[in-house]
Amino acid sequence: MKNVDLIARTLEAAGVKWVFGVPSGPVLPLIDALERTSVRYVLTASETSAGFMASAVGSLTGRPGVCLSTLGPAQRTWRRASGARGWTAPPSSP
Repeated sequence: MKNVDLIARTLEAAGVKWVFGVPSGPVLPLIDALERTSVRYVLTASETSAGFMASAVGSLTGRPGVCLSTLGPAQRTWRRASGARGWTAPPSSP
């Protein structure tokens, strides 16, 4: 079993239904591995969009919301959505 297959199966076992992102060379093997599971890869316009979509899934369904990005500038852009989630989230109960 390849590492990407293990990652894809782990996401599936965790209840992930969608992975959002912009495909690029380094993540293509993982996207291919996701196609062999029930997890669907959703192409987005930008990494920021992927982050907001993953955040919305988590908020609305209670399931893990996942976005996929490469290293470099792309990983900085999805963090905007990740940070915004903290600003808009209601306080958690103790």
